[in-house]
Amino acid sequence: MRERSLIMASIGSVLWQGAMAAIAWTRLPAGTRLPVHWDANGVANGFAGAGLALSMPAIVTALVSLSFVIIPRVEPLQQRLSGSAPLLATTWGSLLALMTAIEIVIAAPAFGLAVP
Repeated sequence: MRERSLIMASIGSVLWQGAMAAIAWTRLPAGTRLPVHWDANGVANGFAGAGLALSMPAIVTALVSLSFVIIPRVEPLQQRLSGSAPLLATTWGSLLALMTAIEIVIAAPAFGLAVP
């Protein structure tokens, strides 16, 4: 499996998301609340303080990526892992892309962008 490259991609993703969060946070006025949940029509219906909203994607990415590293090592059926390695890699990579997209959508208002 491409575990080493996925670990490096995870580290890069967390660092990028953290940097984006820090830059966005400095651009927002104190007390700003940002959308963190949207309904089926794409209308924001859940909000959080800017610090929490901006940092959450990086935190979730780090924790889930750590899970992707640890779980295969404690799996009792080690001999069956090679069969599911492509699925694990695809899921892991998709998570990185999704969480990066979520960071962009949450940070967009700090850069004067309206996300539909």
